[in-house]
Amino acid sequence: MGSHNGMGVLSFSLEERKILESLSNAEETSLETLAMTTNLSEGALHLSLLSLELKQCIERTPSKGYIILEYGRNQFVH
Repeated sequence: MGSHNGMGVLSFSLEERKILESLSNAEETSLETLAMTTNLSEGALHLSLLSLELKQCIERTPSKGYIILEYGRNQFVH
C-alpha cells in the first residue's frame, strides 16, 4: 500500500461519517449491517463506500464485508 505522507487531513461527507462510525478494525461489517446502521439508500451507501475505499480509509474483505483501516481511523475524528 502506498504512503500517505504529504496528504492533508481528509474531509468526509455525512454519509461517509455514518459509515466510519459503524465500522470496526477488529471485525468486518457486512453490507447489510451497514445499510441498517446508517439508514443510507443503496446508491448512497455504495457511492460512499467506494469513496472511502479510494481514500484508503476502508477495505473490502474477501467475504464482501468492510473494515476500517488504520489510516481511516487516524483521519476520522468523532
